[in-house]
Amino acid sequence: MGTMFKHKTIPKMIAIVIVVVVVLNVANSLIQSFQISRNLTRVEDEIVALQEEKDRLEVEKAYKNSPEFIEQEARDKLNLVKPGDTLVDFISNSDNSNQTKTKVIINQQNIPFLWQDLLMGRLN
Repeated sequence: MGTMFKHKTIPKMIAIVIVVVVVLNVANSLIQSFQISRNLTRVEDEIVALQEEKDRLEVEKAYKNSPEFIEQEARDKLNLVKPGDTLVDFISNSDNSNQTKTKVIINQQNIPFLWQDLLMGRLN
């Protein structure tokens, strides 16, 4: 009977080992599938963020290539004025060590707004 017992347990042991190996392989496959899914979601989110950044940069590029922006940059950085405009420099001494300089272009359209800004202290 002792050998009979051994002959019945060996197939059971082999079956148990096979089941354990299959379960471990399935578990490993599920874990890998979950990790791949998580990475895919992360990459898709990154693609969406990069697309939004691209769209924002395209809008900014279009604005910076517009005649209005180029004119404003020429006025601000090169102190260019249109015929009929006057460039005025405001220098304020808020304290003895700091002087701030504000350049303002005066024309017929912005005179009322300049008075308002000057009176509200926004030109210093």
